[in-house]
Amino acid sequence: MAAGSPLSYDNIMYSLHFYAGTHKADLRNKAKKAINAGLALFVTEWGTTDASGNGNVDTVYEVDYADINGSSGYKALTSAVKGTFKEAGTKSYIRITFSSDAGTLAAGDTVQIQGRIHSESWGMYTQSNDASFLSDAQDYTLKNACRLVVK
Repeated sequence: MAAGSPLSYDNIMYSLHFYAGTHKADLRNKAKKAINAGLALFVTEWGTTDASGNGNVDTVYEVDYADINGSSGYKALTSAVKGTFKEAGTKSYIRITFSSDAGTLAAGDTVQIQGRIHSESWGMYTQSNDASFLSDAQDYTLKNACRLVVK
């Protein structure tokens, strides 16, 4: 909008409100066009939820790999596993579910799931308020900070 028809005044700065749960690539593309056109752009309001401030944090869980290895042999499960972020008060958690294609587990069977978490907009996380954040880590560090609740 602004890039296509900029105001003809001196010292103009455009403002942008961005909420990752509501505003997607369309608004990011408008911002890029304005910046590329040399317009001053200031993000005066932003958030990781929807614009109302009430939605879930705009976070995605992707299953890269999943399998069962047990008494009945090996079975790939990647397409049968889904992760969804949920809110509980001020905390967020991920709920991992299995479709009926996953079958059932026998005693002693193991399930391995590899996944990744990212913001839907692929923006950066600071990790400063993340329970798994290790401020003194200089390299990839394994931290066992997972709680499993089976229902």
